[in-house]
Amino acid sequence: MIKIETVLDILKKDGLFREIIDQGHYHYNYSKVIFDSISYDSRKVT
Repeated sequence: MIKIETVLDILKKDGLFREIIDQGHYHYNYSKVIFDSISYDSRKVT
């Protein structure tokens, strides 16, 4: 299992983290969530 804290640390280190959207609400910090997989968009926005 992957912890959200671990994923956030990796994405922040690489400059790829912006926000998490959960049920229509935006979060910039999130904790105590465990999941099996994750996907993200790594395209740069200008």
